[in-house]
Amino acid sequence: KLEEKRNRSISVLNESLSPSPEILCSFLDNEKNRLRLWERSYEDADFLAVRLGLGSRPFDVHIKIPRQGFQLHEDELRQLPVELSEKYGILKNVPWALDIRQNNTVGIIGSEDHIRLIIEEIALNIISLHAYDEVKLVFVVPSKQAEQFEPLKNVPHVWSNDKRVRYFATNSDEVHYIFNVIDDDIKEREESDDKNIPMIPHYVLMITEPELVEKEALLRYVQNTEQEFGLTAVFAYGDIAKLPKFCQTIIQSDEKRTGYYTKNKNANRFIPFKPDSIEETKVREFTNKLSHLPIKKDSRTLGIADSVTFLEMYKVGNVDELDIERYWD
Repeated sequence: KLEEKRNRSISVLNESLSPSPEILCSFLDNEKNRLRLWERSYEDADFLAVRLGLGSRPFDVHIKIPRQGFQLHEDELRQLPVELSEKYGILKNVPWALDIRQNNTVGIIGSEDHIRLIIEEIALNIISLHAYDEVKLVFVVPSKQAEQFEPLKNVPHVWSNDKRVRYFATNSDEVHYIFNVIDDDIKEREESDDKNIPMIPHYVLMITEPELVEKEALLRYVQNTEQEFGLTAVFAYGDIAKLPKFCQTIIQSDEKRTGYYTKNKNANRFIPFKPDSIEETKVREFTNKLSHLPIKKDSRTLGIADSVTFLEMYKVGNVDELDIERYWD
């Protein structure tokens, strides 16, 4: 029975609770899978718990070991409970997820390719499992890195609900404008008399260049760990010396090892995990389908929009982005 329960737990974790990138990319392949699109809500305990790879975790079934007293004769079954505990007490090769709502300041260090993989999986978890009106993805990357995240530029989570602002910045002016828009929203939450107001949309900032944000006032909300404002910052700087001191969790991923540690948790031990592999073609196919999905503002209904504006058809925010000459030719 222990074997059966362990296998069932592993199956549930992999397929239902923390789906693999391959499963996430299949959410728009057919009607059955489509029912899982944006299945998490801000009221759920696993809201913004993003899978990053495979690791080990305690088995939910507690195995009680009888107290070992003095025995005159050797009992062959005496060690059996201990052996069972060692065999089944830990689940191996099961999904490892990080709660980025609670751990809202995350630093990532390591090699560039590994960092990009982690950013991509965090983004994939967000756009597939969370509704675009409850979570917004904000990319702050230098222009030389913009092409790496091109497939994500047009998903609805990277746009404001009114389609006036795209949360994708590659220079200081764009960062300042976008951060001011978000700052106004967060300030309203801070000053609201209604303390039960839901902190949505939750903004997840993906920042790969420290110089682009160093003077931005919005980061004062990230540093405030005593209050929740619906804001998470992921500082993917590569070098631990560049990370802000207030980072709660640090993920390291390079050719030698991958894992994380969280300040004042797990005795500050490094917890290893194995990164997931991601097929770029499947991610591009999924993001392309998602970008062209006509949806109403109440995203949880998954309804088809009554109408689509001219600019929405071309996935642009204003006339200047249309590149009219290309269509004229």
